[in-house]
Amino acid sequence: MKKLFTFTSNFLKSNILFIGFLFIASLYVFSQSPEIKRGDRDVIPGYSGWAGDPDTITVNIDDSSFTDAEKDSIRVAINRWNEAGCLPVLKEVDDPPANINIVESDTLSDGVAGLYVWNEDGNGDVTSGTIYVNDDTSPLSLKEVVTHELGHALGLDDTDEAANPSDVMKGTGPTNGSDGNLSAHDSTELTAAVISALITIPGFPFDWFWAIAPPMAILPGEFTVLDFDLGTAFPPDVVEQTIIMVDPVGDPYLFVETAYIEDNLLHVAVFSEKEHGSGKLYLNIELDFPEPFEDMHFWGVHYINMFPAEPVDFDCPFNFNEDDGLVHINWVESCTYPLEHPLRAELVVDGTTHYAQRGGGDYTLTLEPGTHFVELYVDDYQINHAYYSQTILVTGTNEINNENTDYVIYPNPFDATCYFSYPENTKVEIYDTSGNLLTILQKGQKKWTPAPEMAAGVYFVRFTGPKGVRTMKIVYR
Repeated sequence: MKKLFTFTSNFLKSNILFIGFLFIASLYVFSQSPEIKRGDRDVIPGYSGWAGDPDTITVNIDDSSFTDAEKDSIRVAINRWNEAGCLPVLKEVDDPPANINIVESDTLSDGVAGLYVWNEDGNGDVTSGTIYVNDDTSPLSLKEVVTHELGHALGLDDTDEAANPSDVMKGTGPTNGSDGNLSAHDSTELTAAVISALITIPGFPFDWFWAIAPPMAILPGEFTVLDFDLGTAFPPDVVEQTIIMVDPVGDPYLFVETAYIEDNLLHVAVFSEKEHGSGKLYLNIELDFPEPFEDMHFWGVHYINMFPAEPVDFDCPFNFNEDDGLVHINWVESCTYPLEHPLRAELVVDGTTHYAQRGGGDYTLTLEPGTHFVELYVDDYQINHAYYSQTILVTGTNEINNENTDYVIYPNPFDATCYFSYPENTKVEIYDTSGNLLTILQKGQKKWTPAPEMAAGVYFVRFTGPKGVRTMKIVYR
């Protein structure tokens, strides 16, 4: 059984408000960006705009971080997005805190020019953001780095350096060749971000469905059938009564030829012009089933790329360590991605705080002591994705150790054996979190290897000696 898609007067009547928002958003941004020539997309997945749907968000440039000349460079970056028609509009304010705060940092990982950290509320709307700029952004200019990070604040994701070398939003690589001016692709992304935020207003909820076929990104200019698995949302005998609506989202270089349902798969035949660049492509899909079945409304997502990556499986486990009050999330060396394509990563802490950095690589964060749930998303800007998560315990142990260098535990956290440094004639006892004494080290013993049956977790080491009593936290992983 299969059903061809149709555009009906009932569809137009029932969706006139949605179409109006989509049309107005497209007209507004395209009228502000006449140089748009390509229909590629790379909006941060699920981006739904800023909380409260403001027309303006404020930006503060930290006085203590930047010279007057550097502030002028940052203002150029702000104006670039405003002139391109961003919504909300960026407005500089003199006093912090603002919606977006721009500060200099000397704690970013090697090779990272800038880091954007943003917080979301329970609805996924952005509530605040901070741009950290490396004190040495070379070989990129300050202008280019801040333009890139402000793009994230407006909902734009990193783009593929290999396929889009002139993008200011490319996630890795050298300068885009224009000191950070927006490319046609950057402007098109902005269009998609504006539309993405507008259509997620109350009354128009949607999910993201990723095409399960073809197994690779499609080439610009080729005809392709995208397959979306609808699950068991309806029985096959209602297919003939189902109305199917499919439309590209803000993409003038992508066309839908036909669509039909067969064996719970939605097949959508699409064609892109050769001018279409590399990135995500989005389809607004609505399926109107007969009663009593609920209608489905979602965005269908796939990839288009000049250099398609073959399907591969890979993992991106990370480890972490603390040093001088900083938390290092290290994943690059342990990533098993086997191809030569560049990778894009996003880190999420405790479900609401997101991290994206220009230059890729490992992350260096400042986190409060306590337990944190850390998620790492990695992809190759195409169909291959990996996910890894773990709960980490930030102890702040290094800061405690710095208060008195007579007592040192290292490494901390540790995996198998930890080592101690303490004054002579000191008694060393190890307790669990319930206060139960687990062991007393022999006199002069300077290391501890937990028994195989001991569980990973937090323990306490008590030193009693000529310097008094000192208790320190230790983490066994």
